[in-house]
Amino acid sequence: KLDAATGAEIWRHEFGAPITVVYAVAVAGGGDVYVAASPGDYSGAPHLVIRLDADDGHEIWRREVPSQGTYEPAEPWGTACRD
Repeated sequence: KLDAATGAEIWRHEFGAPITVVYAVAVAGGGDVYVAASPGDYSGAPHLVIRLDADDGHEIWRREVPSQGTYEPAEPWGTACRD
């Protein structure tokens, strides 16, 4: 997360393996950050939707989205969120 006025880094969240691709990032009204991510390959590993805390970036929750092993509709495309 970057400071809106200065661009300085406030916090950083590193997902680690197997996440290599972030498809979408959305900020909810309360400031929490939602991320749709995947392993970026066709391995069949699940895709993820993750909610990060606005204040310090810690992971609030993580949901797995089953992979079809292709870039078909099960992929986590989207940019809308609601608190």
